[in-house]
Amino acid sequence: MSKGILLLFDENSSSILKKIYLKYQEHNLCDFMAKENIPAHITLAANDVIDFDLVSASIPQALSLFNPFKIRFASIGYFPATKIMFLNPKESEDLRLIQSLIQDIITDSLPDSISEGLYSSTVWIPHCTLANQIKSQKVSQIIDITQEMLDLQPDKPFIATVSAIALFKYPDFEIIKKWSLGG
Repeated sequence: MSKGILLLFDENSSSILKKIYLKYQEHNLCDFMAKENIPAHITLAANDVIDFDLVSASIPQALSLFNPFKIRFASIGYFPATKIMFLNPKESEDLRLIQSLIQDIITDSLPDSISEGLYSSTVWIPHCTLANQIKSQKVSQIIDITQEMLDLQPDKPFIATVSAIALFKYPDFEIIKKWSLGG
């Protein structure tokens, strides 16, 4: 079982993204997010050895520094190696700060090889997964659907509100514990 830490969006933002996941499923492009009922999120950390007890004890204090905050998504991206389509957030001090705090909480309990992995502050690429294992011939369809449903344009980003942080396990996705930002 692998474990991780997510940022979750408010109900309105989540509802909009869930409609997109269902549209992908309807068009036989990708059913992963809809079928597995995975909420729209930004992953802050993921590996096999996160100490949930340590994180659970430390997160409430770290979260006292944060109220819900907005993230602007201005473009769609694609990680070709993992075939993941994603919404690309604009740089945000709140996003970087919360990710850095979470990394500080978990780093001391992790082997160096993990603490310096994909989710370390120096290499982390924040993103909101839209679809995964996408065949290259379906990329343009996913972009078209997403652009149409979000009306994404450089001067008109999709704005989501980050409202909570959660501990989760996967591959059988399950949220273990969740905290709201701002108490």
